[in-house]
Amino acid sequence: MSGQLLYKAIYDDLRGKIFSGEYKPGDMLPSEYTLCASFDASRETVRKALKALGNEGLIYSRSKVGNFVSVPNHSDFSLAFTEERDGLTTQFLKVHGIRPDERVRRVLGIDEKQIVIEFSQITRDKNDVPVAIDLKYVPYRKAMPVVENEMRFASYFPGITNVEPFDYYTEIEVSAVAAPARVAELMGCEPGEPLLLIEKTFIRQYGTKIGYSLQYSSKSFGRLHGVSGPMK
Repeated sequence: MSGQLLYKAIYDDLRGKIFSGEYKPGDMLPSEYTLCASFDASRETVRKALKALGNEGLIYSRSKVGNFVSVPNHSDFSLAFTEERDGLTTQFLKVHGIRPDERVRRVLGIDEKQIVIEFSQITRDKNDVPVAIDLKYVPYRKAMPVVENEMRFASYFPGITNVEPFDYYTEIEVSAVAAPARVAELMGCEPGEPLLLIEKTFIRQYGTKIGYSLQYSSKSFGRLHGVSGPMK
């Protein structure tokens, strides 16, 4: 058996025994020496399989002791968020520089004299009914490209702020809010009507806030999907 197939066989065997309960949380796995002998494998192949299990959070290593089965935490969720939905169309309403309100200043950590570029866009369903309003904010800097030429990046802040894709991360917060007057007018609903608000803050790895997004939705336009614990 090739090294690649053998590594997969060891990985599948240990993983299957963890999921079946043969190896329970806190149990120590067989030693590397034992696994090498059991599978007629090199130590490098065994360690590759153990590393893969560790990357999944299924096991952890204690130096000079061995590898142990992790205790799953079912209160921690990994969330996936998508705005891609069939039958919806999105168009820009306006792109302009503004003096931000207190909320935007606070999130982006800027003062009241700082100009931000606001991108507003509306999403409609197949019946042309507004289902979401997006307001995105990027601090304006003199070295920025001409915004009109960067419209294709309006939902992708790094395209405007010259940040590499892996040089930032995103924080997301979801809440229920009453529709502000401006949003209610654009969506054709009553001010104060309950809406879902999805806030996203885009942050460079060293802490600088590079963008802020507010998405108001009248229905489950933006879909959140969460998973707790490892999946078989």
